[in-house]
Amino acid sequence: LEHSKDKAVNVAKLNSVNNANKDNGNKNNGKAPLEVQVRQKIEAYLQSTFEQIRLLTATLPDFLDSNPAPEDLENRLVELREQAGTIKSQIMAIDGLDPSWIDPLSRNRAFLIDQTLEASIASAKLNHSLKALAPSDIGNLTSLQESVWSIDASWKASREELSGGRLVGILKEVANPSPEQVRQNLDNLLAYLQPHLISFGGGSVAFVIKLLVGLTILLVSLYFFLCDGPSMVRTLMDLSPLDNRYEEELLAEFDRTSRAIVLATVLSAVAQGLTAGIAYYFLGAPSVFLLTALTIVCALIPFVGTAIVWVPVATYMALYQDKMPNAIILAVYALLIVGTIDNLIKMLILHGQSQLHPLLALLSVLGGLQALGPIGILIGPLAVTLLQTTLSILRRELSDFNGLPDPTTTAAT
Repeated sequence: LEHSKDKAVNVAKLNSVNNANKDNGNKNNGKAPLEVQVRQKIEAYLQSTFEQIRLLTATLPDFLDSNPAPEDLENRLVELREQAGTIKSQIMAIDGLDPSWIDPLSRNRAFLIDQTLEASIASAKLNHSLKALAPSDIGNLTSLQESVWSIDASWKASREELSGGRLVGILKEVANPSPEQVRQNLDNLLAYLQPHLISFGGGSVAFVIKLLVGLTILLVSLYFFLCDGPSMVRTLMDLSPLDNRYEEELLAEFDRTSRAIVLATVLSAVAQGLTAGIAYYFLGAPSVFLLTALTIVCALIPFVGTAIVWVPVATYMALYQDKMPNAIILAVYALLIVGTIDNLIKMLILHGQSQLHPLLALLSVLGGLQALGPIGILIGPLAVTLLQTTLSILRRELSDFNGLPDPTTTAAT
């Protein structure tokens, strides 16, 4: 790489070697692919690079102790910086051939070569100044303290700049712990889980068994409902003490309400996804079409719904795209518009497709969710429909028993 003159020629050579490796895979089964070899060599090169910087700066304290002339000190520092610059340029040359061969963490480490050297130089000079400090020079400690603060501030600023900002840097540090932190976290997790492993394992086995039994019953019941559903309904109608016309009325109301619930759920999910997609488009979110489709699918999930999508999108816009105002607008819009429009649509569709009053339709959905969980979206409106239809039948029966005209006929007239 140091002697390369034409990057395109080198890329072509590497590609030809890689293709040759693929064509002769049966001859080189024991060898790693070219890209893996390059990645391993780059990682080893980075390790040796920082070791070279350590060795370079390790000689600096002895050099400072010899009280060199100012020009000699400056020449030595220039020499160190030139060597670090050469090391960094070699890493960048590898990155220039094919950026995919260097992972982001290694690329950041390459960018930190200069900062690492400057921090080491500043630390060596500061240690030398402290060792040469006489008791009568205590007053100069203030200026030394300011120098320490300046070095620390410049180092933190460069690290935050490489990380993409202070908050992003903190998140990256949390997401990329050191091996010691990983081991410590694993030890803490195991110490916490060890007393609960037996009960947790037993509960997990019981849950899996219960889930499998429930799925089996569901599949068997679905098969017989599809095969013998009409005959089952007729048998139940024969066993019921109600008049056939009342039973048919109940079945018709159940059918209309069930279809209305399914239609309301699907249309409200589509409406939520489209309204969220409008916000994604105008606020500059990436992959608007994909996010809109995901929002439509996640809107079918009770309780969490669209928050599964727009919360990560708003977080990404705030932390990685540096669009904090747009992220806040998206969060407020999603809470006030996207999160409430589904209740309005379900209420209107249930009222239009069934005989439920709009307020009663809204309360049946919300009450069913609160009382029964996700299944309450279906059970709540059906229970209210059963109650409403039963009360209507009872009113007509009482009217016939008292010799009064049928309220339904009177109202129609």
